[in-house]
Amino acid sequence: MRRVVNKRRSKKALTLVELVVAMALTMIFMSACVMLVYPVERIYTHTNDLSRAQLVADSVVNSLRAECTMAAIEDSGDLYIVQGDGVFGDALYFRRSNDYIETIASNYVIPQADIDALRTAQAGQPVIEGVENKAVFRLNNTDVQSGYVHFGYYALDAAAEVDQNAPSSWTVYDYTNPFSSGTYNGFQVRLDFSYDSDVTDYVLCDVTVLKNGEAVYTRNTILCFA
Repeated sequence: MRRVVNKRRSKKALTLVELVVAMALTMIFMSACVMLVYPVERIYTHTNDLSRAQLVADSVVNSLRAECTMAAIEDSGDLYIVQGDGVFGDALYFRRSNDYIETIASNYVIPQADIDALRTAQAGQPVIEGVENKAVFRLNNTDVQSGYVHFGYYALDAAAEVDQNAPSSWTVYDYTNPFSSGTYNGFQVRLDFSYDSDVTDYVLCDVTVLKNGEAVYTRNTILCFA
């Protein structure tokens, strides 16, 4: 008589210790992945920000150069710099023509009285040929204090000097933002000017592009008045 042998498969379950060990190994592996990915993500973000900041700086530099080449500086009385608060830099003042003074700055506050006066005044002869309306009508008051570059224009007597002690005698003509807010890509700009008071041919300018108050990129340039 044949003996029937009943073969049963052995069923083995995970013990609590094995489960804990597996979870610990998984956590170690995930931590290692995060430690590897985080520096790569930071490098990518920095490189991307640097690239976009360079484009912003290039746009600002080109605009500043174009403005300064249309200046009418004859002597040291037609040019000066007002030191800023260190956040968004300095303001550059120079004679644009016999009839106008121009200012270049970033983040300066336009007096409300000037804005009101410009909005109620009759449209006059534009400072820049081909511009039909005064640019102040296109300014966004929020953008004025967002670290964006602005140009200001003041009318003056032909015999007047661009004297920092006499701006109260100037008549506000216009303010303009040379770029739309989208051009800045979420960055801010600081302008730092320096010059030799005996030299009226050029000024030095550092254009620093910032993100959340931290400098991302700085470009040094020379603004020539010729």
